[in-house]
Amino acid sequence: MPRDRNGDELYYMETIMHLSMRLAAALQRLRAVGRDRGMKWVDRGLSCRAMPAGQSKANGKGAG
Repeated sequence: MPRDRNGDELYYMETIMHLSMRLAAALQRLRAVGRDRGMKWVDRGLSCRAMPAGQSKANGKGAG
């Protein structure tokens, strides 16, 4: 389905925004569950990782 370049970029931007909002909501739920179970390391680990996942993989610090 052909679109002009501006429409394509808008579509990708909306998709990225939508996915990032869903990811943020999932992380908030995970942090709430971690606090309920008394797992402080989950809260601390998620607040430390402010950089996007692609950059953390490039640095050799994956989700491990």
